[in-house]
Amino acid sequence: MKRAMAVWICAVVFAIGILFAVPLGREQAERYSVPLELFQTEDGSYQYDGCAWDSTLEDVMTRLPYTMEEMDVGAKDSVEAADYRYYRSEEMFSLDGQYAVLQMTFVNDRLSEVQFSFELTEGFAAWFDRQAEMLAKLYGTEDARRESAAFKEDDYTHLSYNWFAEDTILQFSLISGPEAEPVAVLGAVKVGHKT
Repeated sequence: MKRAMAVWICAVVFAIGILFAVPLGREQAERYSVPLELFQTEDGSYQYDGCAWDSTLEDVMTRLPYTMEEMDVGAKDSVEAADYRYYRSEEMFSLDGQYAVLQMTFVNDRLSEVQFSFELTEGFAAWFDRQAEMLAKLYGTEDARRESAAFKEDDYTHLSYNWFAEDTILQFSLISGPEAEPVAVLGAVKVGHKT
């Protein structure tokens, strides 16, 4: 039950990340590949490219060659909301023909989530299936697969694959619907981060 709640919370957090994604400018000069193989450490926990959980922004910037810019997510009218800071890369990323931006969440100035947010184009369903297969080859069969119409009032569907390791989750999600642009999110999150 506790793990199911964590999965649902991660799905909501990832969906919120999608909402804050600014439309992707595909004309940017420099693009990086999304490295699917860099989401797991030698000890088996999920994180991104050696950026340890609870790292400071400065530590992450030293580790990664990307330029991260703080995202304005509106009023931070609660103490809890004020503890969250969101950053996105200025650089573009691509994975099998689809483009993404890298986004990171810091809680109390410590890294708690890393995700790639994709605005998908034609053929997105087949693309999503291919990436899910590749992730299964890299990390094994998913620990949980969830499909829901959580956004039924808008006729959206949400499909996610989740891999668990101790207090970390790797999640690959697709949100699509007939009236909206499809989006996918690939990310890792630390569950129960320090607050």
